[in-house]
Order: sequence, then structure tokens, then C-alpha cells
Amino acid sequence: MKNIHKIFLLLIILLIMSTPAVAASNNMDNNTEQVKGIPILLDGQALYTNPMSFIDPKDSYTLVPVRFITESLNAKVEWEEKTKKVTVVQGKNTIIMNIDSRVVYINGTKKTLEKGITPKLVRNSTMVPLRFLSETFGYKVDYDDKLRMPIIETFKIEESKVHNIVEKSGYIHIDKSGEIEFKKTKLENPKRIVLDLLDTSVDKNYAEYNSNINELKKIRVSQFESDIYGKDRKVVRLVLDLDEDYIDSNVEIKSEKDKMSLFLKSGGKVEVKPPVIAKPSEDKKPLENTNPSEDKNSSEEEKPSEDKQIIIPRPPNPGKKVIVIDPGHGGNKPGCFQNGIYEKDLVLEISKKLDKALVSNNYTSIMTRDDDFDVDFKDRSGIANKNVADLFVSIHANSANPAASGVEVWYNSKDKKYSSGDDSKYLAKTLSEEISKATEANNRGPKVGNGLIVLKPTESASVLIEVGFLSNAEEAEKLQQEEYQNKVVGAIIRGIDKYFREIY
Repeated sequence: MKNIHKIFLLLIILLIMSTPAVAASNNMDNNTEQVKGIPILLDGQALYTNPMSFIDPKDSYTLVPVRFITESLNAKVEWEEKTKKVTVVQGKNTIIMNIDSRVVYINGTKKTLEKGITPKLVRNSTMVPLRFLSETFGYKVDYDDKLRMPIIETFKIEESKVHNIVEKSGYIHIDKSGEIEFKKTKLENPKRIVLDLLDTSVDKNYAEYNSNINELKKIRVSQFESDIYGKDRKVVRLVLDLDEDYIDSNVEIKSEKDKMSLFLKSGGKVEVKPPVIAKPSEDKKPLENTNPSEDKNSSEEEKPSEDKQIIIPRPPNPGKKVIVIDPGHGGNKPGCFQNGIYEKDLVLEISKKLDKALVSNNYTSIMTRDDDFDVDFKDRSGIANKNVADLFVSIHANSANPAASGVEVWYNSKDKKYSSGDDSKYLAKTLSEEISKATEANNRGPKVGNGLIVLKPTESASVLIEVGFLSNAEEAEKLQQEEYQNKVVGAIIRGIDKYFREIY
């Protein structure tokens, strides 16, 4: 079977290598570019279109002829020559697009496509963006980097249903229909067990139940809004809030065709001791001279610093969520310097605004630095761990070629002591979406940064936000404006609020 699979992949590669380059005239810039035709893997079958589908050489998205949409994705297409308007109808979905325009209408609702993505006229043929249309139709879209081939799966996963949740004598009973795949995560601070029921829906979007089971305080159930398991997959999240007085609490799950039973178990009740709040360290550490262009994303071990007392937490308020804000760089490690702006100064300014906003929104906020001095990478995460932070948010600014722009949010995908990798992923996705929406900046999406020293040792969900590119003159100018900074801060607050609503 494995040999057959290898032969199939080899044949596809040979087909791709033998595909001639196609000269495509692009109406947007009125020039001719050489592009290579590519096949589309639709439900396991490689299809070549006429005219050829290709990847836009400038913005790296796949364009397919509108005929492919009608013949292969079972849609109807109307073309209006005078206005260069394309109307695509499939089932209940009606999509209206115009050539060379990012503005589209989905069932009458206006939406703007990502920067650079537009329908185009190529050799008098209408070419449309494949991923946007396929995902709007509810299909799964992927891309094979090795084969340079888009992959579409049109079959839809059969969904199960949660009908009722009842607490019975010593266990939780769930009435359901169909087999349910689930993922269990045990979390601390506060103690809870999270069950994600995949490809499942529930009648109520959110509900809470107090529990009479000794180890359990409360049951929360919601239709979880996230794409951490894949775009448009429905997930029911069941959160079991555990009694802090019991140790080693866990749940045993028995699932049958039409019911699921959850049995709580623990190692017994223990004496609760008052919490110990970490005190600031008084040790001072030396700071080495480093190259100002040092990469903040380096995963090499850092040497101790030498300059100033670095741990500056204030005692958390019990009952409030603790957020540690980490302004990147500082002191003689300024980060990037572009368009007359030092990264260390900009991110400190934004971080101070975020600190005030968090306090105003009833969070406990702790900054790893509140002035121009360097903090060792390990001490930054150490501040979060000593204060048992609920979130760690590191603020940075990006630098690349002058054309690059937008927001990136990096996260560690590994499970932590107090959170899962999925928690950090959800936080990163939510923050990138909120900041992009508030500032109209390009959303470069959440990115996995497991090698980032500042994120790796944290015991809670952690992200590193690149608020924009200082190397882009236009974006650098915006980042210095107070109004723009306030938009960034407001978006981070909304993202954090949403995180705690969904994850906790």
C-alpha cells in the first residue's frame, strides 16, 4: 500500500515537472509574466484545467478558471462584461466579485479579501481565487508545499449532536447521537478538565450547571468558536470546574452510540494552604554588550545580563486574571532600528498603554520592564511563572524588506503546566484577527514559534505579538501615532477578553 502511494506521488511530481510554463497577461498591471501551470488535487484526483491554473507570482495564491468552479465544484457562474462582475451561486451561497477588486459580497454581506488577492482576467479568461471560493462553499482546503499543489476535499464530516447533559448519582450523563471523537485536556490555575467534542453541535450556545459531585464545582458547555481543529469544524466544549480542595482529580469517559458517561475520580481531599505570592528578586545580573541587530527570535541560550534590577512585579490581586506584559528588548539591546525608530522604545510605549488598559478592565497587569533596560530572556518568562500568570504577552515590532507589512502573532504549540498548546494557538489567532480588524493591517496570521526562548519556558499560554513592520515606512509612521497605538491596545484587550470567555 505504501509503495502504491509513493508511485502515485511520483507520477504527480512527474506530471508537474513536465507541465510547460504559461505566459499569462495580467490585466491588473498590463504586463506578461511567465507562470507555471499546476494541477488541483480534488478529492484525491489530480485535475488539470483549461486554461491552466497557476499560483500568482507576486502574492502567492492559486487562481483557477471560472469553468473549474462550475464543472468541478457544482456552482453556477454569471459574467457581466460591462462591469467585469462575476456572480457565483452554489447551494445557499451567492458570491459577487469584480475583476481586480478585493471587495466581495457573500450572501449580501460585504467582505474584503486579504491584500493582493483578487479575481483577474488572463488571456480573456476569468480567473478566480481558489481558496476563498472553496472555503466559502464549506470545503476543506490545504496545500502541499513539496508538490506545489492545492488540495480540496469536498466531502463534509458527518456531525453528531449533544441533546442533553444530566448529573446523575456520582457521574455526568450525556445524551447524544452518533459517534463522537473527543480530546481531553487537564489544566491548572484554576483546576479544570476540558473536553472538546469534535464535529458536534449543541442546542444551546452556552449553559452552566452547578454540581453536587464532591470533586466538581460546576459544568460549563458551549458551542466552541475556534478553528484549532480545522476551519468550520463544529466543536462542543465541555469544561469541568474542579474543586481546588481535591488532588489528582481526573475523569473516566465511557462512550456508547447514543450516550456518554463521565466519572469523576480524585486522590481525596487535602488541607488547603494559603497561596504564596512570589516576591521580587533582589539579585542584580551583569549585562553583556551585544550586537544591536541581534535576532529576537534566536533559540540559542542567552548569557546573563549585567545592568539593572529586572524583576518588577506587583503582587497580584487574588480573583483577577494575571497578565504579564513583556516589552521586547531594552537597554543596549535595542532590537531593530528602522525609519528612525528604535524597536525597544516603540514597544515600551505600547506596553505601558496596554498595562493601563488591562488594569482598567479588571485584570492584574505585570510588566517585565517599565523603563529602558534589558531583561534576560529567562527572567522574562520567570516573572510570569513566579506570579502564576494566566497569560504572557510579549510585544515586539518587525523588520524585513520595505514592502512587508502587517501583524504576526507567534505562539508555542507545546502543552504547558497551566495550559495546552491549543490555548496558545487560539490566543494567537484571536489577537491577530482583532488587531488586523482594528487597524486594517495585513493579517499575517498566527505562527508557531516553539524555538523562541521568551515563550518556551512559560508555564501559561504565551504569545509574541509583532505589532507591525518598522522597515515599512508607511506602517512605521502609523505605529508612532497615538490613535493607532490605542487601536492596537484595544484590540489586544478584546482578544484577551474573548480568550477567557472561550477557554476558561
